[in-house]
Amino acid sequence: MPRLSLLCAVLLLSGCALLGDGRPRPGAIVETATGRSVGEAGLMAAARGADFVLLGEKHDNPAHHALQARVVSGLAGASPPLEAVVFEMMTTDQQAAIVGYLKDRPGDAGGLGPALDWKLSGWPDWALYRPIAAAALEGGAEIVAGNLTGAEVKGALRDGLGALPAGLVHRTGLDTPLQPRLQADLLDELVEAHCGYLKADQLGGMALVQRARDARMADRMATLAGRGRAVLIAGAGHVRLDRGVPIYLARLAPGRRILSIGFVEAGEEGLDRDPSTLPYDYAWLTPSSDPEGFDACAAFRGELERIRHRPPPARAQTAGLDREGAPPAGGREAYPASISEGR
Repeated sequence: MPRLSLLCAVLLLSGCALLGDGRPRPGAIVETATGRSVGEAGLMAAARGADFVLLGEKHDNPAHHALQARVVSGLAGASPPLEAVVFEMMTTDQQAAIVGYLKDRPGDAGGLGPALDWKLSGWPDWALYRPIAAAALEGGAEIVAGNLTGAEVKGALRDGLGALPAGLVHRTGLDTPLQPRLQADLLDELVEAHCGYLKADQLGGMALVQRARDARMADRMATLAGRGRAVLIAGAGHVRLDRGVPIYLARLAPGRRILSIGFVEAGEEGLDRDPSTLPYDYAWLTPSSDPEGFDACAAFRGELERIRHRPPPARAQTAGLDREGAPPAGGREAYPASISEGR
């Protein structure tokens, strides 16, 4: 690893931000509305002033999970209290298992992943998420499953909005189309995330599922409105202010304060775009977790070939990932587990 990357990786949690040429580098926290760098204390002050704090990750980047756990821990002792941490990685039909496990083993985050058959889920190792869950439980917060069930995903792909709960669609306004520019941006993102392997007739369903995931996570968070603060752990694409969870959450919980923090990878030379264009309230920059020269689409193609030549999974929920590091909207077993950036 180049010396600067190593230095920033070591110092990341203490705020390494080398800004000599004005470009924010790993460790910097940027307020996107102003483009200015803020310290961690300033970020946490903003988070403590919010009712809903959304933490967007690249799923396979350990630094992102360490920082998420740090934010959750920092909110645990604040007022209002931290009521719940909602996880994209857990489907709502797993909530009973979560409650049952924690009833028998209160505060024990270590065994929660195995209790949910995490190794079969397709998400990165539970060891990356365990510190976040531990921070939540230590702070007295609930663990809340936030995502659509596998049956809901498949139904939406097959039958569209009609397959989703009518109450969810009505409450969240999911039946209102995105603005054309935002819809086109979402479709482009899905094509890129799957390295061009999606067929044109798949895109509409995939986009609906992505939006339905956002709506479901917002709905789960909104049930906590007025009880205390809630945090969302999700891919960075889900916490976008323009078309992610925040737009549904604002409808469901009007007047509540929403803060979106995106964890964004940046190279040694600094962020390669204007921070004001990032779709979050704050961007916390980190080193990349990919090895030098990593080709996400080459890895994606290789994983596709491996999937084609292996026996069918023993369990329907065995998850493939898109190249962005999340189970694909088209169904967890549909695409391989190569990883780039959280969606």
